[in-house]
Amino acid sequence: MHACVARSAAFAVGAVLAGCASQGSVPQGGASQSLRTVEGARPHQGTEYVYVASHGRRYVTVYAPSTSDSVIRTYRDMGHPTALAFDSSQNFYVAGTGSGGEVVEYPAGSTGVIRRATNGISRPTFVALDSLNDLWVANAGNNTVTEYGPQSVSLIRTVTAGISDPVGLAFDSSNDLFVANAGNGTVTVYTAGTNVLIRTISSGVSLPSAITLDGSNNVYVANTGNNTVTAYGAGTAVLIRTMSSGVSRPDALRFDGSGNLYVANAGNNTVQKYTSGGPTLAWTITNGIDEPASLAFDSNGTLYVANPHKGTGDVTTYVNGTTTLGTTLRNEIHDPVMVGVATQ
Repeated sequence: MHACVARSAAFAVGAVLAGCASQGSVPQGGASQSLRTVEGARPHQGTEYVYVASHGRRYVTVYAPSTSDSVIRTYRDMGHPTALAFDSSQNFYVAGTGSGGEVVEYPAGSTGVIRRATNGISRPTFVALDSLNDLWVANAGNNTVTEYGPQSVSLIRTVTAGISDPVGLAFDSSNDLFVANAGNGTVTVYTAGTNVLIRTISSGVSLPSAITLDGSNNVYVANTGNNTVTAYGAGTAVLIRTMSSGVSRPDALRFDGSGNLYVANAGNNTVQKYTSGGPTLAWTITNGIDEPASLAFDSNGTLYVANPHKGTGDVTTYVNGTTTLGTTLRNEIHDPVMVGVATQ
């Protein structure tokens, strides 16, 4: 299962990734996401690059968008990558299976390692950064969420209350932490910068795979157990909306810059667009989609979709706000579980 995206002042790609956050690129429409998506704040200047985590090849490859399929940089030595993220300085984070579970941080635009965090990490599924650039890791191997300070490998905090097979992380505008738990079918919420459980969301939640928030702090959850996307009012556990038409094993969620919600459906090989967070379905993409695992946008509104099961896998792109298939990335991609966009 792939998890997707998270709202944060820094980022998870999927989002995140993904992504859960699915998964990741930069938060769009006031939202960020997560397999695991990680997102990050995009500076106003610089060149955008596309990051693709290939679970089958144990590396992350980087491409210049809208140009060619040429790899310009490769990150290795993290085991099988499972999640991506960028902080507000565009430093790059990747979670992997190396050393039993680790998160490696690289400086923006470079493959030199800043830190390698392993303490408390076990089978990481998602990474996200809060507005202070503290690193948070969802650990399915020991049912925890762990927190680390900026550019530090020291474990600050371990969250355990209510955690069961965590697959997605997100933050609201107050920095409260949201965790999607596949093991017990809940979303648990914690006071900013603490491990204090303040709310549990369970109505309509079934085997969640991705979580994100919109610009009003409403919470959206992708549920693979009942093939729905459910929405909850800001600061509450109240179910306000359910989207089910055409939803099939939703693996990733993403908002675009206009606040439209995108859903990646691995069960029927589609990506759906819902106007203003739903419930109105605007259109569905089928061309080039094969069990999509992660979604991302660049600053031009081009949509990137990671398709892990199309042969060795690829990343397809779609022109701003349309279903038109653009460039397809295939070079050195194998089982892509997350895609993200960063400006460097």
